[in-house]
Amino acid sequence: MVKLISMNFVRPLAIMLLVLFCSATTPAVCGMNVQFHPMLYVSGHYTDNEDQTTTHKNETYHTVYGSLFLIRFVEKNTTVDLTYNPEYIDRESGDEDGDSLEHNASLKATVQASPKVSMDLSLNYDGHDNDVDNESWEHTGKFTTTMALSRKTQMETILDYSNAFERRRSTGTYREYTDHGGSVIVVHQFGSMNQLSLSLDYRRVDYEPPVLEDYDSWSPGISLAYWLNPCWGINVTGSYEKIDYDLLNREVESATGSLRVVNCISPHFKFYSQYKHIHTQRDGNSEESYLPSLGFDWDVTRDAGVSLGVGYLYQEWDNQTNGRLFMDADVFKQVNLSRHANVILTAASSIDPTSDDDADLGFQIQYRGGVLFTWDLMENLSADLRGSWVRDEFTQPDVDRTDNTLNLGTGLTWSRWRWATIEFAYSYEDYRTDSDQREDYQEHRGTVTFRLHSVFDWTGQGEGPTREAVESRIYSLNSQ
Repeated sequence: MVKLISMNFVRPLAIMLLVLFCSATTPAVCGMNVQFHPMLYVSGHYTDNEDQTTTHKNETYHTVYGSLFLIRFVEKNTTVDLTYNPEYIDRESGDEDGDSLEHNASLKATVQASPKVSMDLSLNYDGHDNDVDNESWEHTGKFTTTMALSRKTQMETILDYSNAFERRRSTGTYREYTDHGGSVIVVHQFGSMNQLSLSLDYRRVDYEPPVLEDYDSWSPGISLAYWLNPCWGINVTGSYEKIDYDLLNREVESATGSLRVVNCISPHFKFYSQYKHIHTQRDGNSEESYLPSLGFDWDVTRDAGVSLGVGYLYQEWDNQTNGRLFMDADVFKQVNLSRHANVILTAASSIDPTSDDDADLGFQIQYRGGVLFTWDLMENLSADLRGSWVRDEFTQPDVDRTDNTLNLGTGLTWSRWRWATIEFAYSYEDYRTDSDQREDYQEHRGTVTFRLHSVFDWTGQGEGPTREAVESRIYSLNSQ
């Protein structure tokens, strides 16, 4: 039997309906340009290994019946998007209590409060009846303020909150947790290419019920970019992080510093040489990590470009040492093959002295690479192919764990009618680990969706999807 809407959701739902009524009847009174976009859809989902295990695979499927109501308010200095998305999920179980009616809602607002102050707000309510293994949910909130303190100085303040139920990477089990914090970043520009920035970040993570990895952390940082002349520049960074683990009753402290010397060959191509040092104090023991590297930056901007390098990471513990090659990568590049086909390439590497996923995993090295190919096969038919590989190495002597995840996927979208589309998606995931906390697994997923929608699209949506959105699609971050 379909469960009733919880009382906690009645009030925001009533407000949403009131706003929809106002937009439909008296847009002139509301004083804004209003756009409305409704949608209906039916979606079938299948997986051959819901529990993600090596043996005893659990084959399941479910059907989702949903509607989507999007409304946008636009004023000269303000844009507000409201979304209400109710879904009825019909699971394969014969027990009707397995079915659920879920109410999803979101709000996004951008306000240019003054020539010097802009604000962004996003809220997302991910409706769910209860915690069901193999089904993730997440409520999020984020508020960002950017303020020009002077003609050359800018400050950005970020507050964010997340309450989620997700599969933990370390153990593969589902747990609920809250993650909240904030950061302040002050950037001062002196000269056309010289920049000094200061930052402070706070983070708090609590699992329910509590686990050993509940923690809070503080992390101040500083970075300086200074060009000695048009051909030579230096980048200096430094950061400190202190993590307090509640139940373990211990602290982990780490300090990271780097020096990067840049030689500009052309406005879009630079060579660099870099040295990074990381000092970590953990359980009364100290760790030292030394990383010299060489590489190049090509046409690097905030969201697009290629940065590649190679270095040697040498780690020293109290009674053990370890050395390995390290690939330094930061790639996000789109290549248009024709008017109807393009490829997006992405890759990145990172070093974290303390894994956020598990207190006992310690020092983490991650490599990731992916590709997204989109192709308009004909006027009403488009296809996409994607592939990604992620490698996580945990180098602590008492851990020495490596995880590898391969993701492959494809999709077809047929838009024979202006008011309807049919979509097919398939993905394959291959996970392998040498840890005894999780099993290797392979999983195939398939989805078929039929949508009925309005014949017009949003206007003024900006320059297109962000790097974050594209990489989320490539790495299947929302596939759970």
